[in-house]
Amino acid sequence: MSTALLKFLKDENLICTTPFTESGELKKDFEIRESDLTEEGVELFKSAIHKWWKKIDAGLDRSDVSFLKSELKKIKNSK
Repeated sequence: MSTALLKFLKDENLICTTPFTESGELKKDFEIRESDLTEEGVELFKSAIHKWWKKIDAGLDRSDVSFLKSELKKIKNSK
């Protein structure tokens, strides 16, 4: 799992659990479950996360979450 993705989910309040330790490192045993996500978080996973991973596979920097921000905005505007 990408640290940038988890930070994005946490910063946008799309995840109810904390994937990071107090020192800011990713918890080694962290697993994300659908029940950990908000409704918008679930929608983002269903509609955009796989596309973001494909962009990373094609060379996008893992820390670039601009696509996710754009997709989240679409989700929020559709409500």
